[in-house]
Amino acid sequence: MKVPSDDEGMTQWLYDRFIEKDKMLEEYYRTGEFPTKSNTLPTVRPVRQDNLRYFILHSFFIASTYVQYRMFQAFLGILW
Repeated sequence: MKVPSDDEGMTQWLYDRFIEKDKMLEEYYRTGEFPTKSNTLPTVRPVRQDNLRYFILHSFFIASTYVQYRMFQAFLGILW
């Protein structure tokens, strides 16, 4: 299922997903089970986590927060 990139196509695609969701919920409320058609359920793909990437990103955010804090302190020191 390809997601369109233009505004009109995206709007229609989104409306279609809501209609599909409502049909699935209606089936669930009626039978107690979700429909098992292969075209209505999304394909499952594994989620890969890169711990080194997360460590680097968090380190950057912590360091940038510290630098901004020190700059703010220096700025207040100039004003007072």
